Amino acid sequence: MNLSRGSILPLFLAAALCADAPDQVRHRRWKADIDAFTSHYSASHPVPYRHLSKMEFERRMDALKRDLPLLKDHEIATRWARVVADLGDEHTEIDFAAEFGARRLPIEVESYDDGTFIIGATEPFQEILGARLDFVEGMPLDGLRRALKPFVPFTQEGWFRHIFDESFGTWPLMLDAAGIVKVKERWTLAGTGPDGLPFSAELPLVPESSELSWEWEELKGPTALMDQQPRAPYFFKILAGGKTLYFRLRSCENDRRKPFKGVLARALRAFRESRLERFVVDLRGNTGGSEALVDRLVSALQKEPRLERAGRLLVLTDGAVFSAAAVAAWRLRHDAGAFLVGEACGASVNHIGAVEDIRLPSGRIASYGTQVHIINRADPQDFSSPILPDLEVRLRHRDVLKGDDPVLAAALSASAAR
Repeated sequence: MNLSRGSILPLFLAAALCADAPDQVRHRRWKADIDAFTSHYSASHPVPYRHLSKMEFERRMDALKRDLPLLKDHEIATRWARVVADLGDEHTEIDFAAEFGARRLPIEVESYDDGTFIIGATEPFQEILGARLDFVEGMPLDGLRRALKPFVPFTQEGWFRHIFDESFGTWPLMLDAAGIVKVKERWTLAGTGPDGLPFSAELPLVPESSELSWEWEELKGPTALMDQQPRAPYFFKILAGGKTLYFRLRSCENDRRKPFKGVLARALRAFRESRLERFVVDLRGNTGGSEALVDRLVSALQKEPRLERAGRLLVLTDGAVFSAAAVAAWRLRHDAGAFLVGEACGASVNHIGAVEDIRLPSGRIASYGTQVHIINRADPQDFSSPILPDLEVRLRHRDVLKGDDPVLAAALSASAAR
């Protein structure tokens, strides 16, 4: 086939336009999501610009849209995440799993008072289970935390620590986009091994999509009471010695198979019939749920005459106690006379609640609170003060390895002293 110069030029231009089309479609999708979030957030959040002015929010979102052609997907997500963090509401977030979940480190970590430890690893790296992690790519872990904070919405340090640990393996692409740690095929981790000697290991970044085929191993030790019945949102048990009823509330969500109302009623009946002296509510690790369930819990314990005496009702808390669970901690202390033991909660008492999800045009999910919840009516403008325990006790990794629970032990000792 013979083509003249006049017919070649249109074909060349058409090919060029086709080559650009995927990027144009990608940019349009991001722009549509940004516009939809901006509109929904402004219209639906009850106090949208308490920390970041509307003018600055819109300026930064417009700048992000202008820069779309210059940015890769994970860079766009990182820029957007920083704006969301600056809005100052932990309940406002965007699901960037598609951008940040491409590759991850094959370990899981958890932080305690004595350091951050590797508690899970895929099969080739199980020799570092139990190691204390101190450096990532030569950067001290505390420096890594400080560098990540601008991208995570939080008001209390305990909640940031929880998010840092929970998402540790999936941070690499955000760290790269933020210019903190350069993404490469293998990362060097260093610290103190389970044998007490220094360790250094190179771990590959592995595709997130292969996770289902990974053989995970977790650090195992004696099972503490708080870790029993791991799939149950709540359970209770009379502790040895016959003086204490322990009520574990892992989530403020009702289990239809074992409704909360019935389980709580049975617990209170056992408390009365066995003539027990203490009622312990363990909220540790509870990231929230239904405030209706909290209302039921507080009301029932308020009405229990055997809990009127000081030191009879004890509540255990840590930095992962968030949202409705943090409200439970506050109300159990102020409305039911509870004594709080453990660490500061992960949320402030006054907060934005009633979280709703919206589906953006691309299918991505955005979440934000829709109601202002003022729990501390003595200071309705305070959305930042921590909910502190009456007795601070921090959990250490070496306690976990032995199956000990110094928080529960301290609570029972404090109650006996009172």
